[in-house]
Amino acid sequence: MRRLMLPVALLLLSAFSVFADESLYTITPASGPASGGTTVTIKGPLGSWPYAVVFDDASAVSTTRIDENTLEAVTPEHQPGFSRVRLFEYDIYIDTGLTFEFVGPVAREQFLLPVFIPPVQGAFGSEFRTELRGVNSSMEDPNDTIEVWGLETSCRPSPPICNWLMEPMVFLQPGRNGVDILDYSPYQTGTPGRFIEVPREQVDKLSLNLRVYDTSRSAENFGTAIPIVPRSEFRHQPFALLGVPLDPRFRNTLRVYATGATKVQVQIGDETQELTLRGGSHRFDPAFAQLTAGAFPTGSGTTNVIITPDDPTGPAVWAFISVTNNDTQHITTISPR
Repeated sequence: MRRLMLPVALLLLSAFSVFADESLYTITPASGPASGGTTVTIKGPLGSWPYAVVFDDASAVSTTRIDENTLEAVTPEHQPGFSRVRLFEYDIYIDTGLTFEFVGPVAREQFLLPVFIPPVQGAFGSEFRTELRGVNSSMEDPNDTIEVWGLETSCRPSPPICNWLMEPMVFLQPGRNGVDILDYSPYQTGTPGRFIEVPREQVDKLSLNLRVYDTSRSAENFGTAIPIVPRSEFRHQPFALLGVPLDPRFRNTLRVYATGATKVQVQIGDETQELTLRGGSHRFDPAFAQLTAGAFPTGSGTTNVIITPDDPTGPAVWAFISVTNNDTQHITTISPR
């Protein structure tokens, strides 16, 4: 018997998927609490490869090989619902065709930071930066801290494990002053957003503000507030972004996020196109796709954008549009609220 803990950072690499005959694999039990901790037994033609088990796009979990046809794994904490079960071997995902149902409430609330990127150079000497600040409003107990998962990005090279996948790395002490808690991942995958998680019982004590500002024009404009979105506001049904300007003096960018890889139909005026959202590489990395200025017609007045998820029972979706003034580089946002 051989015990395997696959280094988490391997899952951040590009990987190929192999589709297996789903009738060859079984999982027992097929459901368990969303808080994790269920020991499952997976049977199938495993051969001698050292596999790890992956639920959806979460990190690999600790795996014990029983024999050439049997693995045991312990489920991670996961949002309620069905998760696909895959095996991971070096750089290959094997889709078993199995699903595991996570049942019941989770202990943490999830929020989307739609913008979570290093400084970006823009036109006319502009440099756009992102600032996230948080305050713990609890003033009664100095030890009443708030734990935040998904922001700290320290990774140790041997083994290459990122701490933000394993434990809370931001602790907000009680106080009235804002605390700058933004950091960036050394494994940034191209998705501009990031999910963070906060214990459910601590959410009401936490205040967050996310803004984007141009350092070259900070004396003229304080920047643009970006909505921080609870996962509960992600939608399975069509929703609209209203009043998008068609004036060529403005540059529109549509950014679409989802809780997993999926497709959406985007209707801009009378034209509709399909958009594929690439899945994230870990649970804090949302699925994402965008449409830039060239996808929007120009003219006068405004138009509406309708987002329709392809699968009403699949991953939930949220989107917003940033509108940039080409002359001043000032940004405004249009969101579903």
